[in-house]
Amino acid sequence: MKQVKKRLNHIQQQYSELHNILRNQENIPVVAVWGLMNAGKSYLLNMLTQHLGEEYFKTNDFRETAEIKTLRFGQVIYLDTPGLDANDADDWEAMKGVARADVVLFVHQPQGELEKIELEFLRDLKNSFGDDAQQNIILIISKADKEKPEKILEIENKILMQCENELGFSPKCFQISNTRFHKGMNEHKNALTQASHMNELNAYIQQVASESSGVNKKRNLNKLAELVEETEQLLDTLEDKKQAMVQKLADEFIPFNQLADDLRVYITDMRKQYQKI
Repeated sequence: MKQVKKRLNHIQQQYSELHNILRNQENIPVVAVWGLMNAGKSYLLNMLTQHLGEEYFKTNDFRETAEIKTLRFGQVIYLDTPGLDANDADDWEAMKGVARADVVLFVHQPQGELEKIELEFLRDLKNSFGDDAQQNIILIISKADKEKPEKILEIENKILMQCENELGFSPKCFQISNTRFHKGMNEHKNALTQASHMNELNAYIQQVASESSGVNKKRNLNKLAELVEETEQLLDTLEDKKQAMVQKLADEFIPFNQLADDLRVYITDMRKQYQKI
């Protein structure tokens, strides 16, 4: 019973968040960056929004108060989220952030294949996008300059295979280096800028974003429908438990009721006997 009540309270929170998102939605595509802590999300956003000097999205390694930060840049709103899998509060903030997105950049550090927790988050994300998942979820291998090219390619092949075999979709994947892009832009070194693959990523983001009108609204309306269905199922569960408790209580009173009936018969008989005396 407590678990059902807890889930209903959580659903109520989700209802409220989704209604707020739908009520305040703008006609500008939202691109959210998602990933584990220290994956390079904020640095990536600073490069995409041309904050080469003073950063707009904070890149501190230590954990600050979880917050969602947004910035309109051109025809896109970029949205930063707290790192995933740190604590429940930050995960909840990250979930709220990604619920506003039309496009999601999922950032992964080049330390190997996708971790189990990353696959779990990606599975939920892919399900929420439905038929739009393959185009609107973009995988990013960050810090590509930290490993040899052949190692980065091996990692890319592994994570794409994981997505296909375990999640059932084949998203686009980019190997990027924020460091190369930053240095290339500041020092006017075109070769470094090109080697960062940031311009290719940016062009693809703009293309997908321009084709994603209404994707977020569709996602959230589908989610609301799922929550309504789950709420009805939980209420049915509560009603079944209530009826079971009532029946159990009734069953427990059967011996008592039988005893009471027997006593009534006994008392009636005794009265009759006394009346004959």
